[in-house]
Amino acid sequence: MQLTAGNPPVQDFAQVAVPQSMATNPGRGVTQGHASNRNRPGSGVRAAWTVDELPLLPAVVVKLMSLNVDHPAFFEKVLEVASEDPPLAVRLISLANSAMSSPTCAITDIRMAVSRLGANRIAGLVTTLAVTQVFVPTTPGQRKLWQHALETALIGRFLCQQVRAFNAEPETVYLGGLLHDVGRFILFRACSQDIDALDEVDWDAKHTLADVERAMLGIDHTIVGAKAAQAWKLPQAITTVIREHHHYATNGAPPLTETHAGLTRAVQIADLVSVHAMPVHAGAKDRMLDELIMAQCIRPVWAAAPVNPTMLSRALPKLAETTQQLMAALMLGG
Repeated sequence: MQLTAGNPPVQDFAQVAVPQSMATNPGRGVTQGHASNRNRPGSGVRAAWTVDELPLLPAVVVKLMSLNVDHPAFFEKVLEVASEDPPLAVRLISLANSAMSSPTCAITDIRMAVSRLGANRIAGLVTTLAVTQVFVPTTPGQRKLWQHALETALIGRFLCQQVRAFNAEPETVYLGGLLHDVGRFILFRACSQDIDALDEVDWDAKHTLADVERAMLGIDHTIVGAKAAQAWKLPQAITTVIREHHHYATNGAPPLTETHAGLTRAVQIADLVSVHAMPVHAGAKDRMLDELIMAQCIRPVWAAAPVNPTMLSRALPKLAETTQQLMAALMLGG
């Protein structure tokens, strides 16, 4: 499996257009926009927006992502990092005891949580908890974005657990799915009205969300997210997923490594399944859902897709249930 890195290179924020609402909002660290554009939703202006204005990602996330899962001390390292933030540790124990995790008996401390759920799983949950503290949803659109992020993370992990051809660590795919739209979260913080308006646009299915963002805002969430990931010093694999997840072509720029290609492809498929199949799975007949997944979630430009649509469609009810349990445990509901 090979995926090429065909998106434009990540640009400096100072060199791209940002929405008027962001340019005129005091305290955002950007310059005043043109008065003639002030009442036009989504109108782009040239403005200086630097990485200094990005929200701080909790240190625990960066530390966990820097750990080597193959290191003999990985378990102890995860335990050590998870214990560094006492309030987060308390929430982690609560999450480990939730219906989502279904423990056979009560989990009372971090070591027990790591032992029961596994170091990889705990690392993913700690990252989820930490990121929810940075991007707290306050609108229906933001809560919907969180649901999509969790669905993509869970579907991606499921795919890599079932299909070896992706050649990707399931928990790394979970993190990639969780953070693939981090640029959207950042744009929501900076210009929520423009993003809400963009979500209401009925665009042609041949165009991706990133296409519409560039047309309306002058910038897209893959560029914002990749730049943020670089500033936060996230692993290159996660940065690649964030940058490439809307680029489906198979020719152009130099190819990604085999590992990054499999990781990115798994997140791309999970992303599309969340968008197209998850909303209709409950009322769709099995065969119709299988056909929908093949038509909407497996891109024609891909030479081969190592995914059985029937296997995936049958798993959607459980994945949807787990997503709702996780949303409730993280208090991300309405």
